[in-house]
Amino acid sequence: MTEDFQSRNDQSKKEHKKRKAEMQRKEGNETPAFIRFFSDRRTHIILGIILILFAFFTLVTTINYFKTGERDQSQIINNEISQIVQNGNDIDNVGGAFGAYLSDLMMSEWFGFGAFILVLYLGIIGYSLIRKRKCGFWSLTFKSLILAITISIVIGLVTFNNEGFLYWGGKHGHFINLFLISHTGILGAICVSFILIAITISIYINDIRNIY
Repeated sequence: MTEDFQSRNDQSKKEHKKRKAEMQRKEGNETPAFIRFFSDRRTHIILGIILILFAFFTLVTTINYFKTGERDQSQIINNEISQIVQNGNDIDNVGGAFGAYLSDLMMSEWFGFGAFILVLYLGIIGYSLIRKRKCGFWSLTFKSLILAITISIVIGLVTFNNEGFLYWGGKHGHFINLFLISHTGILGAICVSFILIAITISIYINDIRNIY
């Protein structure tokens, strides 16, 4: 009698597992294909590798921009990427036409030195996808943008009167400081930079405490 009860119990467990597997299979089939694609671990790994490689490419070409940017700007300014590619033989950047265009965009047109924070941001996102670690996407995005903007504006103020082909804080930092100085004077621009530094420190204070 005990053996019969055990047999029925085992059969019941098998039927339960079978029903559960069928339900999971049906749920999987009902999930839209694009959701399954972006939820797949292999997709995460591929996207992570792409982001890390792109971050590395951007880092190298942007560093090389300090050496080649002045010569390459004559080929980049007021030209579309297709035109820059056609003039590729005249480009000195290690990343070719695209590298010259991208590095000029990051360093001159956008945030200047603050652009390196965006490169780091891409690398962290890529690494978290590969390692399957949560990095707090929205928090990381917000903190990275605040830090990049602060660096751009502060360096843009410090180097405001520098002459040369490069806006060290990018055009973003230069023209914001131009607006501030024209409306509030140099004192107002300095106050804004100190406010941004204070805000950035308050945002990162917990991260700084965790390091030390």
